[in-house]
Amino acid sequence: MAFRSAHRVFNTQLPTRRPISYLRRDIHLVHCIYASYDGEEVQLANLAWKKLADPSRIELPFRRKGSTEIEALPLSQAIARLDPGSYLARLQPGHNADSNAERPYEISKLRGLQPKPVLNSGPAKSMNFVRAGRGKEIHLTSAQDTTAYSFNMMRTYNLLIDGARLEMHVRLTKHELSDRKDIDRVLSMHPHMRPETILKGMPEGTVMLYEPLYDEKAKQLIWVMANDDNWTGIIATGWKRNPKSLPDPRALRILKRLPTIPAPTQSDPAHSGSHTKTLE
Repeated sequence: MAFRSAHRVFNTQLPTRRPISYLRRDIHLVHCIYASYDGEEVQLANLAWKKLADPSRIELPFRRKGSTEIEALPLSQAIARLDPGSYLARLQPGHNADSNAERPYEISKLRGLQPKPVLNSGPAKSMNFVRAGRGKEIHLTSAQDTTAYSFNMMRTYNLLIDGARLEMHVRLTKHELSDRKDIDRVLSMHPHMRPETILKGMPEGTVMLYEPLYDEKAKQLIWVMANDDNWTGIIATGWKRNPKSLPDPRALRILKRLPTIPAPTQSDPAHSGSHTKTLE
């Protein structure tokens, strides 16, 4: 059923309802760890601890700020040059005359960052316990351009300043899955999405609460960060008022039993990419 107006056509037919499976998310790691509910064991059982390749063994094309020369730099050295509020940025296509040439990295500053609050010794604010876990999520893929990535890093920085336990997801795209690429190869080709690279640019005092976990079912790497300067005071003063600020013992027992996926070897072809390479 439709009717016309002077300028446009309005369709009054209701949209087709999507199945529940379309709306259901794969896993909320922070909620699984800090909130007790049925199905927690099933979701956590799909995970495995993931060891990543040594960043000192990965080399990437790098351009110093203000320079036109591109040098080969180990990822560990590039990470060491990062400061809170900065990120490893891949130059946009078109920087070189040949659009198919390797796109080098440089260190850029994030914009729109919130100032870090001054902590006091008073009781923890109740706003930190509005929801179980105080969890937020950021989802990254290699399909995001530099602008989208910098926006996500700005959101990540500000959420940590606000006191959130931040859950990071790095997902494989449909194209990567069709090419049978695994998470090791994707992170080798896109080292700016590695946990230690992101962590170095976050507010001072930010730590990883849990090492990276891999979700084989959803093909994604997950880890959790929080700003230790904020959470140390919150947990010390607020846990008696709200037990949800501490991990659920059931979840911790499941995490301890999870298997570990080893880091790729130097000879593993999945560890090589078009923009980075492994040092011999």
